[in-house]
Amino acid sequence: MYALVIGASSESVYAINRARSYGMKVLAFDGDKGAEGLKYADESFVVDIRDPEKIYSIIDRKRIHPEEMVVLPVPIGRYLIRSSSNGIISANSFHSPAFESICTLRLPAP
Repeated sequence: MYALVIGASSESVYAINRARSYGMKVLAFDGDKGAEGLKYADESFVVDIRDPEKIYSIIDRKRIHPEEMVVLPVPIGRYLIRSSSNGIISANSFHSPAFESICTLRLPAP
């Protein structure tokens, strides 16, 4: 299972570490090569996160299917991915239950 972090600021570090503790492979995206969360992810990508097509192309290149990933809800990243996610998860609306189930980290308590 992959966990995507769109916007890897220092606020994302807790979510990244938590996902990794559950065995998830974390892919972090940020436009700032010095973003704190990039250091903690399994794979990091410096891309303009305001351009979802760049993120989609990386996901496609890695051959990650929607059912194999969750998007960790971190500040700013969740807003950006929600506003343009239909291509990734085939949800009719970013307010759909299908989207919410993917975009919300639902892991069992340790």
